Amino acid sequence: MQERSAARTTAAAVSSQLLSMPKKVSVPVIARPLRGIGGRCNLPVMFPQCRAPILLTRPAAQSAAFLRMLGDVPAVISPLTEPVVLSAHLPDAAAVIFTSGTAIAALGNVRPARRAWCVGDRTAELAREAGYEARSAAGNADDLVAAILASGDSGPLLHVRGRASHGNVAQRLSDAGCTTHEAVVYDMRPVPLSQAARDLLQQAGPVIVPLFSPAGAVRLAKELGAPLASLYLACLSGAVAQRAPAAAQTLIAARPDAAAMRDLVLAMRKA
Repeated sequence: MQERSAARTTAAAVSSQLLSMPKKVSVPVIARPLRGIGGRCNLPVMFPQCRAPILLTRPAAQSAAFLRMLGDVPAVISPLTEPVVLSAHLPDAAAVIFTSGTAIAALGNVRPARRAWCVGDRTAELAREAGYEARSAAGNADDLVAAILASGDSGPLLHVRGRASHGNVAQRLSDAGCTTHEAVVYDMRPVPLSQAARDLLQQAGPVIVPLFSPAGAVRLAKELGAPLASLYLACLSGAVAQRAPAAAQTLIAARPDAAAMRDLVLAMRKA
């Protein structure tokens, strides 16, 4: 009963946010600007009939996992990046820090430490599956830094990360007295949109695109071209929304985790 109530609340909140969007999006990338009534974007006319398709642009494994969370929805998976494992020195550490599941996968069978600090619940779940004693900060990089410092963990810690990383986790922890090293174990290679994705974006009507990172938002903006579709972006955080293509409407998840992103995307389709 509580789950149904929560779902209704989320859908209602999203509907309210969508209705309060600007009357007109006057940007060149969208061929048909959205027009509303009384300063409101008239999306309820669009969403219920169309049940907007989803475009998933994370790496293939992550996109497939998120699609399973969404259930039976029309979707196109077109990764805009693919991970490339890098060779890196792994210093001794009392615990590792993971801010992405990709870092866990990049290590393979190597375990720099038994304990792991993780930015969110999904990353912690992946770390446990890989054999770590994982603890989740259930949030973003700021929450992770705060949780580690509050725990009294004396380190040394090792932040295992990708080449592009946000939040300056290791430096902030070291500055606060918890010695933290870094190991860059993967990079993300850009991949162009697939033909199926381009075909989807050239169909008139709404398309929902979940965005999980600022880098993903930037990659999407570079690949868009001039779509006929009207884009609605479900963003993991405000930092992601700030890097989103200007030609799209954006909504931000209630929490920076996969479950909240799932709830947001499903609510957008029902709004």
